[in-house]
Amino acid sequence: MSDNLTQTLSRDAALEIGQRGAEPQWMRDLRARAWELYEAAPMPTIKDEEWRRTEPQLRRIKFDSLRVPLSEAGEPLPAEWQPADDALSTRAGLLVSHVSTPAYRSVSADLAAKGVIFTDMDTAVRDHGDLVRAAFMTEAVKPEFSKFAALNGALWSGGTFLYVPDNVKVDLPLQSSTWIDQPGLASSRTAWWWSARTAT
Repeated sequence: MSDNLTQTLSRDAALEIGQRGAEPQWMRDLRARAWELYEAAPMPTIKDEEWRRTEPQLRRIKFDSLRVPLSEAGEPLPAEWQPADDALSTRAGLLVSHVSTPAYRSVSADLAAKGVIFTDMDTAVRDHGDLVRAAFMTEAVKPEFSKFAALNGALWSGGTFLYVPDNVKVDLPLQSSTWIDQPGLASSRTAWWWSARTAT
């Protein structure tokens, strides 16, 4: 089991994730701003409609014991997580990650030719920054929405990026799976992002 983890949820952790991933400055700035919003936002309580049944669970979260994953190569996937040879026979694409590091990615050649992008978030930030910057933390899951949305914006690591151009139809499912073997992991990798309308 790899131990490429920072030990606390902090602004330094957010900046370290960005530095390890060699992120562009605009993404590092988004992380820093999201952390400021997280620190400023009050913890939700049962007075907030979305959280009215969750306060006992929220009080049990030990934030000081949570650790943040860093995007570094870890152990290879175990045999049971290895995609089958016919992984795309019932899917349009498959992405498998180990904690926050992509371990396998495949997308059908037909969809790729139509401009569909299905990849991990780190690759998307690096290779498709214009698409990510247009909507990530601005249209989808804004850090201002809640304390935990802001925390996700500051500390996201790994995750899935899906872009479907206008008037492109995806008939088979796209699947993203994550193998997590780290105890005490604060997983904010579910930074899903959908950029464009899909024809129906």
